[in-house]
Amino acid sequence: MIQNLAIALCITMAISITLNLNEMCHCSQLIEENDCTKSALQCSWDFGSQKCQENPCSDITYSTSCLQQSWRCFWVNGLCQDFTDCQNLKGSSQSSCINQNIYCPASNGTNCQSIDNLQNCTSITTRDNCNNYYSAEGLCIWNGQNCILPTSCSQLSNSIYPTCDLNECTYNKDTYQCLPRTCQEYQDEIKCSQGVLVFGPYLNNVIGCFWNYQSQSCQEYDPFSMNDQNCYNSSFGTYHWKKEKHQEGECISCYQQLLILSIIITMLI
Repeated sequence: MIQNLAIALCITMAISITLNLNEMCHCSQLIEENDCTKSALQCSWDFGSQKCQENPCSDITYSTSCLQQSWRCFWVNGLCQDFTDCQNLKGSSQSSCINQNIYCPASNGTNCQSIDNLQNCTSITTRDNCNNYYSAEGLCIWNGQNCILPTSCSQLSNSIYPTCDLNECTYNKDTYQCLPRTCQEYQDEIKCSQGVLVFGPYLNNVIGCFWNYQSQSCQEYDPFSMNDQNCYNSSFGTYHWKKEKHQEGECISCYQQLLILSIIITMLI
């Protein structure tokens, strides 16, 4: 029974292509050397223990790599430093706080605050404060009278966004429609690696994309079609490669492992 439950959970979670950045892998969860060395200075491989270990925050020299370790690091003044508490970060706006630590997206005007302090879209009363603000439930937009939480690109009228200019949407000049962005519209590998934002809860709103070298095209992330070279990086660090002896290997979610283990332990108690 437990085995069947674990398999069912694997299948359910594996087919989802919306990546939750709250579930990024810790270095200790990267069991393959290849994933560990691809972590962009976040982690390093210990050849003695054959395990992946965390590098000190001060050794991480890129902001994107620092932000992928936001549970322990933050980025400020061009340096990656040890994270302690959101309140210790100076930030007068949401964007300034997110750029330091993605788990501190709120601001009281002076200091950054945790996700729990984000406003709801409906509580925002002005256009300037509404547009491009991320609530816990997702991106807010001003519909001309109120601040709303959109769920699809079709909700954006031409009078509000003349060019449908959002990271989540794109304007089709042939059909005059505001449509969701897709991986397929990216024509080069660098843009493809950025993924696609979709309407959804903060940090749980990214579609992963990967560059298919055979077809020279950008495609949606699918764990079942990944290999040991693109499983980790193309998932924004939320999936990793696992290979047992005499097996080809599989691309699995780091959170999936923790969830199944938690359920199994609960059932055994």
